[in-house]
Amino acid sequence: MKYVNPIKLAEMISNIWIPDKIPVYKFLSRKYFDMFFETGNLRLGTTGDFADGIAHGAARLDREEGRHRTEIRLAEHHYGSGGPDAYLDRVFSGLNDGIAFKNLNLSMQHTFPDSHVYCASMYYNEAIFQRWHTEEGTDTCFEIFDFMGFLDAITKKLSRDRFFFGAGQIDYIEGAQSYDSKYVDFPSVFVKQAEKFSWQVEGRGVWVQRGPYLRITSMVVDVPDARQFCRPFAVLKEGIITYL
Repeated sequence: MKYVNPIKLAEMISNIWIPDKIPVYKFLSRKYFDMFFETGNLRLGTTGDFADGIAHGAARLDREEGRHRTEIRLAEHHYGSGGPDAYLDRVFSGLNDGIAFKNLNLSMQHTFPDSHVYCASMYYNEAIFQRWHTEEGTDTCFEIFDFMGFLDAITKKLSRDRFFFGAGQIDYIEGAQSYDSKYVDFPSVFVKQAEKFSWQVEGRGVWVQRGPYLRITSMVVDVPDARQFCRPFAVLKEGIITYL
């Protein structure tokens, strides 16, 4: 089994934008909306769940959740001359200076461990709300006016076998990224394909298992203290949005 190296993970998130007291918006069904404001219970999904077509509809289903690819294409390169050497070291072991590569085309999959996540949209407009309703049947929205305070309240309630990895806005990409881009060391949990998901303008908080990396499931967390950072915002009924 592999275990999380907290030092390495801290390095990975050094370039992720961390929101600070800005409003974000959670679109969800009335069932979960009422559950949160009445009892303080909220549901944390997992990256594994989002890749499950049975558990989620089209807007949340992402077969590549927690994964992205980088690639390298070289007409000719002599190892030891710099440039792509660092990337080649990730793919091959025991390379010696002077080894020649010709017409090299390869890609590398980057995978993030199955983790708990809480997702929201980084801004609100009615088009986003209507699309969530069309694709997932969501009919309520609440505003989180202090996202980091909200996530910190959740972190305090989680068991000691997981820790808060970080929070940030999703980077939307198209296809595989270059070997010399930031995505070689960028955590896949903050990467999604733009064509399908960019309309969501998603930000998320992520909690990682300390180890071992086992398949986890969504969970309901009793976190009434998180409500102090939120307010009911809007409901959608019969195509009409009403603000609360």
